[in-house]
Amino acid sequence: MKLKTKTIKPICFSFFCFLLSVLSWYLLKRLFLWQEGRVIHNLLYAFISFVIFFIFLMVCLLLVENRKAVLVFSFFTTFSILIFFLRKQGLWVSVPAIISYVVVCLMLFGGINLTNKNLIYERKNSIVFHPVKAILKAGNTILIIFAILFSVLFYFNSPLLDSYGNIQIKEEYIKKSGNTFGKAAI
Repeated sequence: MKLKTKTIKPICFSFFCFLLSVLSWYLLKRLFLWQEGRVIHNLLYAFISFVIFFIFLMVCLLLVENRKAVLVFSFFTTFSILIFFLRKQGLWVSVPAIISYVVVCLMLFGGINLTNKNLIYERKNSIVFHPVKAILKAGNTILIIFAILFSVLFYFNSPLLDSYGNIQIKEEYIKKSGNTFGKAAI
């Protein structure tokens, strides 16, 4: 029975973290679409879902000692972003965008696994394990990689870019950004 709970717990944590990542990527994709002028709402939803995902990711890395489970979950979590951002309006994105997405996903995959390896090593070799200090050490690297990921995503998915990669500001974008809260009464 002990063995089953040792394998079920990491699988459940990993699966829940994967679902949170998919929700976070979906809401981030919606933010780049600028639908109905609801920029502030979409930004708020994307931010809240990412914060919840990041907190749960750190807790999951802290609690899960099974390296194989972390390897599988980090692979699916990091590369699930490609499902949402490799196609734009039914067409494949450009080759530099694909290469950039894959490189950043590989960096994130490596960062998550290295963080988990360091947390396991610190847990086994320290006399007194301080989870808060361990998360503060590990979280900075992953946050930097997420910042790089978001900047690459914004660069290739900016709503102001036309199909040739030139910045084109249309009147409808100005109206949408001016109407940030949608059709709320003023």
